[in-house]
Amino acid sequence: MDMWYLPLAGSLIGLVAGLFGVGGGFLIVPVLLFLFAQIMVPESVALSAAIATSLAIIIFNALSSISKHW
Repeated sequence: MDMWYLPLAGSLIGLVAGLFGVGGGFLIVPVLLFLFAQIMVPESVALSAAIATSLAIIIFNALSSISKHW
């Protein structure tokens, strides 16, 4: 399955979050829900997977930011 749109979506969300200061989690969960529907992830799992993926990204970014500020 062609999934070229996943890195594109991540890049656009990162750009918008950086430009406007909107949290990435606010943007990424709805986008992930849409993308999970496109790659046929079961609806019963999609919301939990989108939130968990967003949380993992936010934790990684927070740890990276902490190390840079230290």
